[in-house]
Amino acid sequence: MARKQAFPDLSASLGSPTATVEDYLQGIWILNSRGEPAIGARLAEWLAVKPPTVTKMLQRMIRDGLITMDRHKHVHLTKEGRMVAERLVRRHRVLERFLTDVLGLRWHEVHPEAHRLEHAISALVEERMMAMMGRPATCPHGNPIPGEPQPDLPVAVPLTRLEVGAHGRIQRIAEEAEDDLALMVYLEDAGLVPGTTIEVVDVAPLGDTLTLSVAGSRVTLGARTAAYIWAAEIAQDQARCEPVGAGTSAVREE
Repeated sequence: MARKQAFPDLSASLGSPTATVEDYLQGIWILNSRGEPAIGARLAEWLAVKPPTVTKMLQRMIRDGLITMDRHKHVHLTKEGRMVAERLVRRHRVLERFLTDVLGLRWHEVHPEAHRLEHAISALVEERMMAMMGRPATCPHGNPIPGEPQPDLPVAVPLTRLEVGAHGRIQRIAEEAEDDLALMVYLEDAGLVPGTTIEVVDVAPLGDTLTLSVAGSRVTLGARTAAYIWAAEIAQDQARCEPVGAGTSAVREE
């Protein structure tokens, strides 16, 4: 018996939003899922467009019944908008996983490729991909695939919220980082990927840099980069980190 699809194909009932509208819906959904307010300025930063462009698009999306806006100018998805957004986020993350696990693309290569493909594949193809892969719970960057059961994991926070001496296990990389190809290459080469254990060995006095021990190597990150990496704090005996100071060193400039 075929598995019932978690997300029905909505194209017939809602029409076909443009790729630009879909990008806005995904951005709003991701921000809301993290508990962050989706406001025009934040969306302009996320999508790398000018604020007046965002304002015009949001007005169109309100007209089309995809979003609402409260008196604080926070953007909220309607039921229809949320259904479309979740379908898109799911499809994007399924594609990223397929491109790495099946086609063998590198970790940093899959985000732009998935973005190109997500607007084109059908629900049927997406479901076959998931079945072929054994229904993974997350994308390669650790972000959950909507509609799939998620493992019971401890709460993760950005690395910037861990104190010196804390040990953690990386759970996911924030979506904003995926748009920066050079950054993703750096994170992959430095071993800062989901499942890696780290120790915070130093935080600069103004908090503008953070130094980690990663498999015996020291890695220094700017605060912006560190905030993209989410980890759950773990006990020292779980970390199994190699001695600080061993291995090599790397520095990520902002």
